[in-house]
Amino acid sequence: MNKIFNLLALALFATVTLTSCTQDKDDDNTPGTLPDTTVTSYTISMGAQASSNTYNIHDVDSNGTYNISYFNAHKSIIDLVYYYAESGGDGYCISSPNNNSLLSVTAYSSYINSSDIASANNTQIKKVSSLSTSQFDKVIDGAEVKDIYDGAGNISNNATNINAGSILAVKLSTGKHGIIKVNAIVNSGSVSDISLSMKVQQ
Repeated sequence: MNKIFNLLALALFATVTLTSCTQDKDDDNTPGTLPDTTVTSYTISMGAQASSNTYNIHDVDSNGTYNISYFNAHKSIIDLVYYYAESGGDGYCISSPNNNSLLSVTAYSSYINSSDIASANNTQIKKVSSLSTSQFDKVIDGAEVKDIYDGAGNISNNATNINAGSILAVKLSTGKHGIIKVNAIVNSGSVSDISLSMKVQQ
């Protein structure tokens, strides 16, 4: 009788232990659970050279946006510049600070010179044609951001003729990679404002 009781108790203990282990496994793999996010997301607003939004240059690390008049003082931390090309057909542009085309922007050339540009951060910029805006929204992994950059087109220091829906990939002077979505460009030409979403490796 005691032998039968001991066998039953052992079977019950094994069943409880198995159920507990199975439950723990389910808890670790809950359907719909997202992996840890390894990107930092920003929303950036900048104005072109004649816009009432006088913030034209952006530092990604601090998520700080400044007026072009601060270019010289901030050239070691600035990553992005927004402007409208007044000639040459380049349209709306997101530029590296290390881009001599900025000298052709009349309102900017009062504050910068070729020496400033030569010593400024050289953000590497690529246009991305393989990523839709909805796919951009789903990116949460820093390694994927780098893969998007690596798989994109030619490196430039200026993304020209951008518009709402354009996707860019960048490599910052810090070595971090990021991706940018143009949400909207309002008004037009040199008085335009641009709204961006940006995701950067942590």
